[in-house]
Amino acid sequence: MDTEQAVQSSIELLQRMSEDPGAVLGLLDPAERDRLVTQLSELADWSAEAKDEADLLYVTDTLHRVLMLRNSEATSAQERPTTRKITPEYDEDAYSLEKHASSLYAQEHAAQIHNHVVQCRDRLEQELQKY
Repeated sequence: MDTEQAVQSSIELLQRMSEDPGAVLGLLDPAERDRLVTQLSELADWSAEAKDEADLLYVTDTLHRVLMLRNSEATSAQERPTTRKITPEYDEDAYSLEKHASSLYAQEHAAQIHNHVVQCRDRLEQELQKY
């Protein structure tokens, strides 16, 4: 899956979850519900910090893992993604024009994912208040 497909797939998953948060939460036990909201908050932070295509791919890969795992065995602590520090320091002189354009592409799409993650998390939190 290339970057563009990963971004599109992530956005589609988040949109579907946002459209019917009750159905999503209904599939999860209480601990999984809380874990999902926490993981979405972490992903919102990571997507806000993404600076290049590698960061963007990391965010989309982690997002797919979080959203596709449903049972408590699959989401155990051993299988959850580990935290990755996305550092904002980059040597701009080391980047060619092509890499700079790729970086701008990644940042724009990371911002889109960030907005969808935040919206999805907020909808799930609202729905959780009903439980």
